[in-house]
Amino acid sequence: MCRSSCAPQVLTAGRRRRMTSATGERSHRAGRRRRGLSIGEVLVCLAIVSLFLIPSALIYRRYRQGLLLTSAVNQLLAACELARSCAINEGREYVVEVAGGRLSVLRDGTQLIGKRHRLPDGIEVVFATRGFQPAVFLPDGTAKEAGNIVLRDTVTGEKRKIALHNLTGVCVVE
Repeated sequence: MCRSSCAPQVLTAGRRRRMTSATGERSHRAGRRRRGLSIGEVLVCLAIVSLFLIPSALIYRRYRQGLLLTSAVNQLLAACELARSCAINEGREYVVEVAGGRLSVLRDGTQLIGKRHRLPDGIEVVFATRGFQPAVFLPDGTAKEAGNIVLRDTVTGEKRKIALHNLTGVCVVE
C-alpha cells in the first residue's frame, strides 16, 4: 500500500501563494488576478454602442414629428366635426378658426366654445382657401363654403391636405 493515500491530507486553496518580499509575506499586488474593465475597454464599448444609438435617435425624432402632424390633422378634423354637430343640434352657426397657429371653435362667430388649442410646434398652415378662413357650419349641417387647408411639418417637410365639402359639411383628409 501506498503511504501517501492513507495519510491525512491538508486541503489548501487551489493556488499556491506567491511570496514576493524578503520577509516572506505576500505583496498586495503580486499574484492577484485582475478583475473588471479598463478605461480603454469601457470607452471602446461606449463608442460601439453610440454608433448604433445615433441613427436610432434620428429615426425616432422623425417618427415623433410624423405623429405631431397626424395629431394636428386629427385636432382640426375633430374641431370641424364638433362645430358641425353643434350647429345641427342647436340650430346656430358655428365657426372653426385656424389663425396664428391656434385652433378655436366659435358659436355665432364670437362666443368661444371650450378653449383655444395651439397647433404642435413645427406644424404650420401653408395654404388655406376662403372656405377655411374661417370655416362656417350652418344649422342644416352644411358648410357656408367649400375649402382646403394644407398643414406642413417644418422638420420633415411632409404635408397633409384637408378638404371641407360644403354640401355635406364633412372634412376629409386627402
